[in-house]
Amino acid sequence: SLPIPPHLEQQAPRWIDDKLLLYRNLCAAGIPMPATYLARNERMARDAFLACGRAVVRPRIGSRGRHTTTHISSEDDVVRAFRIARQLCRDTIVSRHLSGSVCRATVVAGALVGFFQADPARVTGDGISTIRELVDAKNRSKHERIHDVVLGEAHAAFVRRLGYEFDTVIQKGETIDLSHWTGRILGGETRELLAQVHPTLRAYLEKAARILGAPVVGF
Repeated sequence: SLPIPPHLEQQAPRWIDDKLLLYRNLCAAGIPMPATYLARNERMARDAFLACGRAVVRPRIGSRGRHTTTHISSEDDVVRAFRIARQLCRDTIVSRHLSGSVCRATVVAGALVGFFQADPARVTGDGISTIRELVDAKNRSKHERIHDVVLGEAHAAFVRRLGYEFDTVIQKGETIDLSHWTGRILGGETRELLAQVHPTLRAYLEKAARILGAPVVGF
């Protein structure tokens, strides 16, 4: 979806949007990647999950997090996630789940020009309030540029994979995510971090862009 100026030559390979081939080619070039496996049936999905420990399941082809399930920590959940991903693509990808913020790096003509961090809506326990009550308090005290968190079934399924329900009281000081979707419009936070990107990470991103041959690429 990134616009490519007409004066920049486009030589990106056809496998750029194939998550499995992308993983294999970047690994071969020495780019660090989370362990990733192809799953064409439920048995393969279970085996991949056991190899990962905690997993993310995605369609092999597709973007913007559609039909993606994160924070998978049980075999039952990985089977459900496999069936969801398969609605979009016959082949699915099971990868080791990495905790932390969701970041998007933009590389133009081989140079890193943007590094955007987005976090999902989160709540921190006080040892007294339920998750639902913490969300209500968060909505009352949030910054005006951040939208309310509107709890729904997707949130319920997400916190259930963490072992909670909306009526669960979480421990004082414990912080949990409420969704894998990020950004202010969904009650999360965003910020630009280009000036703070570590030189090693910058070098990996720019090397990966050169391997892909795309003049404008987002990671």
